[in-house]
Amino acid sequence: MIEEHQEKNEIQACTAFGVHETVLKCISINQGKILDAAAGHGALSCKLQKMGIQVYPLDINPSQFQCKTVNCKSADLNNEIPFSANFFDGVISVETIEHLENPWHFIREIKRVLKPQGFVIITTPNITSIFSRIYFLFREKYILFTKKDLLNKHHITPITRWILEGILESEGFEIQKICCSPGYIPYLDFYFKTNHLIFGHILVVVAKKP
Repeated sequence: MIEEHQEKNEIQACTAFGVHETVLKCISINQGKILDAAAGHGALSCKLQKMGIQVYPLDINPSQFQCKTVNCKSADLNNEIPFSANFFDGVISVETIEHLENPWHFIREIKRVLKPQGFVIITTPNITSIFSRIYFLFREKYILFTKKDLLNKHHITPITRWILEGILESEGFEIQKICCSPGYIPYLDFYFKTNHLIFGHILVVVAKKP
């Protein structure tokens, strides 16, 4: 079992174990402007800022943002991203797209605010993992997606790897990398290291705007 180590006073991440670490390994720049959409408590924004990156956090509920060294703007990502075209060198969206009503619109907005050759990293629950497939077989629903989630407008849009790839490619993005966070066995609350998408808990897709 993987143990999660959190430093004293470190901001709690609003995501599954190991996702931020996986995302940070996918970033190839150490400067420039990156959009953190949506930023949650601000754990990732703080980590990006410590790397020397100029980070711009957005969240539908900025009152929960705890990173004191950067300002978080309010935004509903079902609507327009409140920045001008070709503004960012990168966009990171951790555990966001499954909360939105229209993933196509969101990716078009990401493309609009990205500079040419800019990158995007999107993460979302890996609903085609072996554990989610078994769960669906017996429960007729994916892990992390329930009717209660839908009614509360929480996880409302399950997206497979090939659908996310397809949307990105349809909007002109070039897929650079596909990986995953550590595996997770539900009910046992057990995390384990893996590089295989069939086991990974959270899907991570990296793409570039031409």
